[in-house]
Amino acid sequence: FGKVYTAMREFYREEDEQLQRIIVSLQSVTLSDIGMKPELQCDFATAIEELKKLCTLTTWGEKVACLKLCVYTISEAVEAKSLSRGGGRIILTTDEILPLFFFV
Repeated sequence: FGKVYTAMREFYREEDEQLQRIIVSLQSVTLSDIGMKPELQCDFATAIEELKKLCTLTTWGEKVACLKLCVYTISEAVEAKSLSRGGGRIILTTDEILPLFFFV
């Protein structure tokens, strides 16, 4: 496995570096920049921390559980913001949750 991984890493080094440059350039993008409704813009620090755990997990079950918890955490953050402002419960649609998940 080690030899294959090393060879693949070397083979795709240039693409990896290009992707890294793109990711760094997108770090300043905000939810407003991508047209997200103001009521869905909130602090997703907990979801970000949860998603960071993904690379440390090894089984597909652990990874799916991590992704599920991240989506749940995003939903909880949006709902908490709504409730704190006197609003009602918010149920996110797929069209809302996917951009938020990709943002995280």
